[in-house]
Amino acid sequence: MAKLKIKFACTECGTESPKWLGKCPGCGEWNTMVEEKESVVKTPGMGSRLIQTKEKPQSIIHIDNEQEP
Repeated sequence: MAKLKIKFACTECGTESPKWLGKCPGCGEWNTMVEEKESVVKTPGMGSRLIQTKEKPQSIIHIDNEQEP
C-alpha cells in the first residue's frame, strides 16, 4: 500500500524541505514554501526479513542433483 509523504517546495526556486519554513533556504524569499503530497510505494525485498538457516553454503559442483526429478 502506498504511503503519503508530505514535503514542502518553494514556488520560486523549487527547493524542497521535509517541514515548512518561513524563508526558503535556497533563494531567501519569504512565504514561498507550499505543501505537496507525494505517494511512496514500498517495493518488496528491501524491508523484508532475511531467511536464516543453519546450513552452510556449498559449492555448486558439490550439490547432488540426482534427487531432483
